[in-house]
Amino acid sequence: MHADAAGTFWAGASTSFIPADYGPQTVATAHEAVVNMTLRYGFQKFADDARLTIDIAGADFGGIDGNLHESFFFAGFDLDVILSRFGPNVTPQTTVLSHRAAVWSILQPAGAFKLGDNQGDLEDSVHFEPLCGYSPSVHCNAGERQVGGIGFLDALSRDIDLGDIEVGEAFAIRYELKVWAYAPGGESVSWSYFRDPLAGDGSPDAAGGASFTHSGLRAARVPVDDIVVGGPSTVPEPTTAALLLLAVAAAGASERRQRRPRRPC
Repeated sequence: MHADAAGTFWAGASTSFIPADYGPQTVATAHEAVVNMTLRYGFQKFADDARLTIDIAGADFGGIDGNLHESFFFAGFDLDVILSRFGPNVTPQTTVLSHRAAVWSILQPAGAFKLGDNQGDLEDSVHFEPLCGYSPSVHCNAGERQVGGIGFLDALSRDIDLGDIEVGEAFAIRYELKVWAYAPGGESVSWSYFRDPLAGDGSPDAAGGASFTHSGLRAARVPVDDIVVGGPSTVPEPTTAALLLLAVAAAGASERRQRRPRRPC
């Protein structure tokens, strides 16, 4: 992860890729990577027409499963932007942008990847493509077997409504960014890049990331008691959600086996 003084930040998470023939333990060893980033900026409004814009250059997330496990496999990101105000008779916190997107293959036939989670304010800016080769640049042709999937977040800008903030008032903007990836091991890899300069061809347009532009505002000191432990999201961790799904599926499979009549010898 990285953040600079200009307000541009990125984060990246990627699992290990270990060939299945490296050792017998690698086939059954899962790999997980999670990065959490919380950034907080204080501003003071000094003009009626002040503007604050979130600039997102994009993101990509997905994975490849060379061993074609019939298991669970996912990668994605969460982004929340919270505006905090201070003083009496104001709403302390307002979520001005929130989104979760993920590519996964959970209890699907081997190699069946899909955009399994895409909810929030950026829904129309997220896209999915299947992969039929062992490189993120190899996409599928008709009839080819899918071995992975990749999601993209388009470049976009969103203005934050500052109409309720008075001239002279100080406020804070908090960004909470999480990128996460999980792969079952044994010739599988997953990744999530939010402006990682090593992703794509190395250019900002091909990578991703977030920053902000503003006018009519200046940097200001603000109280620090608006940090909420755990952030605003109530969505369970990807691994927790997957394990819950596996438990439900296992219970269903057990019930089906008990009901299935035995074949005569």
